[in-house]
Amino acid sequence: MTTSRDLAALIKALPEIYQPIYGHHELGETSSRPTDDRLARLRATISAVATEVGRPLRILDLGSAQGYLSLSLAAEGHAVTGVDMCAPNVAISQHLASEHPEFKAKFVIEYVNQYLETLEPGAFDVVLLLSVLHHECHARGTAAVTAMMDGLAKKVPILIAELALATEPVYWAPSLPQDEQSLLSGYTFVHEVCRFPTHLSAVERPLIFASNSFWYFGAKCTKFDDATQEPHALGNPANAGTRTYFFANDIMAKRFRLVAPRGEFNRMEMSREISALTALAGTDRIPRLIESGITQTEAWIVRQCLPGQLLLDLIRNGGAYDPDRVIKGVLEDLSLFEAHGLFHNDLAPWNVIVDDAGDARIIDFGALSHTKQNAVWPLDLVQALLQFVHIVTYR
Repeated sequence: MTTSRDLAALIKALPEIYQPIYGHHELGETSSRPTDDRLARLRATISAVATEVGRPLRILDLGSAQGYLSLSLAAEGHAVTGVDMCAPNVAISQHLASEHPEFKAKFVIEYVNQYLETLEPGAFDVVLLLSVLHHECHARGTAAVTAMMDGLAKKVPILIAELALATEPVYWAPSLPQDEQSLLSGYTFVHEVCRFPTHLSAVERPLIFASNSFWYFGAKCTKFDDATQEPHALGNPANAGTRTYFFANDIMAKRFRLVAPRGEFNRMEMSREISALTALAGTDRIPRLIESGITQTEAWIVRQCLPGQLLLDLIRNGGAYDPDRVIKGVLEDLSLFEAHGLFHNDLAPWNVIVDDAGDARIIDFGALSHTKQNAVWPLDLVQALLQFVHIVTYR
């Protein structure tokens, strides 16, 4: 049986008291890094994931330090494995876990990259990598770390990572990529949830949620069925991979990165869509806006997904539709928009959807604005409408 004297010795052996000592705030030790702010966000995120999958989670905490976050999540019923290369860190984590035999928590000594080499796919639901990857980049290079993360994406469905930035005034900063999210190129969904201060500088670090199966913007976690960077068959190379669209049953999510070369255009279009869906809310022809947001680096929308096929696909594939019925539905939407002082600036077959009953609706709400002018030739909206009618009629 261990004693408080044993714990004091374990604390003394630590190279740094990086985190609070779990269950022993009365010791009065001051940790290097405030941790409860990150813990609050992690709890909310983990809870959202657990609600979506319908059970407690199996969590891998890589770089678990003194086990504060691991044990805090284990206290909520999750099974947590902490991995750290520092033997004194693991020793005190194991001691603290032994004080709570009801927890499903274990800790092992291992290097992150070596542990991941032998990790079996499906063993965990979520992996935590909190302020770890910058050390890996400095030691092994960004190419090796990117490859490691590509492999991890195939083994664990969800990653929650805190990433250090190249702008931090620390010796390892030159080893980091300018775009920190480039390390996570193996993930389809990547979202910056928030930022936290550190003990090293005034630069705040982003907390990232990444997955190839789930989206999470800070409210509800949702498992998606499909994802694409192009909204339709003709696509738009000018978007340069800055847009991703996700689909899950009757809802969809859009995530636009606000980076060059499309940053300002993406910001404008997402702002328009959020504004339009808000202004038109409550009308039965308009999809319900569920969640939205804009930050310095990205913008997103989660909304109802209207059923049907793109008019573009029906035309390209020789599908059946009634031109008069399609035009009638489009005119109904245009009238609704104009009644709210809005005009559609890109009336095209890739922005119209036709449901199984043959009714048509306009779906691109980012093209709605108070400007009475088409985005491309013909600039006159009546001429643009006549061009659209010609396309619908003569396919």
